Amino acid sequence: MWARGSSVPALPQITLALGMIALTDGWGWKEEEAGIRHNLHDVTLLSDNIAYAVGEGDTIARTNDAGRSWFVTDSGLNNLPDCDLSDPSCVKDPAWDNYVAYSWHAVQFLGFPTGWIAGSHGTLLKTDDGGNSWAAQDLGLPQTVVLRAVAIVGELSVYAAGSEGTIVHTADGGATWVKQ
Repeated sequence: MWARGSSVPALPQITLALGMIALTDGWGWKEEEAGIRHNLHDVTLLSDNIAYAVGEGDTIARTNDAGRSWFVTDSGLNNLPDCDLSDPSCVKDPAWDNYVAYSWHAVQFLGFPTGWIAGSHGTLLKTDDGGNSWAAQDLGLPQTVVLRAVAIVGELSVYAAGSEGTIVHTADGGATWVKQ
């Protein structure tokens, strides 16, 4: 059983916050070495063992063993070399000199293998292969938009919402998007 920041003991629980990954057996918390150096914003659970976490610095991480180990997957997007660093939607990654990385804020799956990730620069990613590869959706949004939520309401119906009052919707699995 998984929990997202729950204070009710269960076996096992996981909490992801500020780049920390911690597990509990119901008696105490133990921080796990995850190899993730960026702040994390969201986690979604696909099964008792599989979960995805997303965050700053283009971080998309997956566990196959209930959070005991994590590996970072690639979004497939290049870092953004031209971004106004005074813009709060731009995250400067100190590991990349003069580059700006995407920041991911929400992750959701409709069962397995279809999943969605919402993030900075008006970007929404989709996977149809369980996260082995991700493709950016053509939303037509300005790079100043930060998508902070994604909701799957049916097999083909998905909403994403974020800054600047942005809400976008697809009724065809991502083939077309309409700004609400």
